[in-house]
Amino acid sequence: MPESDANEHDPVTIDNNLNTPEPRDPAGAPRDWPLHFLVFSFNRGEFLAHCINSIQRCAPGCAVTVHDDNSSDAHTQQVLAELVKADNGIAVVQPPADNGDSKHGGLYGNMQRACAAVDDNTLICTLQDDMQLVRPLRRADLDQWLALYNQQDSNQQHHGFLQPAFLKSLGAKVSTDDVSYESNKQVYLINRQKRSAGAWYSDVFMIQAKLLRQHNWQFATRESGNEQQARQHFEQMGYLRNPFVAWLPGAPAWRGKRRTLAMKLAEHNRHCGFYPFSIMSDEQSNAFCARDAGQLPIAEEWLSLQANHGEPSLAKPWFYYPLQDQRALKLANRLELQLGKLVGR
Repeated sequence: MPESDANEHDPVTIDNNLNTPEPRDPAGAPRDWPLHFLVFSFNRGEFLAHCINSIQRCAPGCAVTVHDDNSSDAHTQQVLAELVKADNGIAVVQPPADNGDSKHGGLYGNMQRACAAVDDNTLICTLQDDMQLVRPLRRADLDQWLALYNQQDSNQQHHGFLQPAFLKSLGAKVSTDDVSYESNKQVYLINRQKRSAGAWYSDVFMIQAKLLRQHNWQFATRESGNEQQARQHFEQMGYLRNPFVAWLPGAPAWRGKRRTLAMKLAEHNRHCGFYPFSIMSDEQSNAFCARDAGQLPIAEEWLSLQANHGEPSLAKPWFYYPLQDQRALKLANRLELQLGKLVGR
């Protein structure tokens, strides 16, 4: 997708585009729910604003901290400034940058600092800026997740990470035969042991903060390193029976703060852009949560895209990385990144 000048963007609005009423729950006053969203951001202002809006609509009782990796994009900087100016309880942090050689930029250093600032009994939920909440959270949801960490019965307790996101289309690498369901914990387990990540750990996760501290958790600089660490300390990651967040499909990508010509060409060819989801109504959310557990929470089967804002619609199954299934461009991207390192760029 061709890059556009930041000045072409419309003025930033931090409460728009989510055509669903704000949920009301008398059991939860603003910011008093023990769930803290940590949103990690870099140079995708439109996506960040949308992510924050979805949290405000679906989980108004939860704290939010945005950890921005020192975005250079003017539009993203404007969104961050508007969040600070709004003074609505959303914190914005821009810590010192980590070594840019990491595939994920300064993500893991930011994660370490973010998790260290959260109270022991709080549930941490990490999100990336190209994600959104897709259904209203209920206090009963939160109580059930907290109980997984606070149960005295080891058969009812979950000692590890939880995955709060809808499943992407399983594809050829994983079949329904690789998925099992633990009814006592209301989580799915997915056989991804042969993959570098996704069985015990994912960069998008939910966990009680004190569990990380009990094991002196230090984030590694690669997702695969965190997967190995999680295998040493925790049980397999549980995928929530009733997830509540999702990755936006077809989003432009930043990997290690570099954008190659191959990446830009892939984004243009595949019509990458902003494809937000409609948020479920209370009735739709209740029906989803009441479904049989045998119906897996796959995004393509349960979520609907909003009107495409003039951009081409995305065919299913959706893609989530511009270079996905693009072998020639993926090779060109890798070579360009390696050349950039050699010339010090």
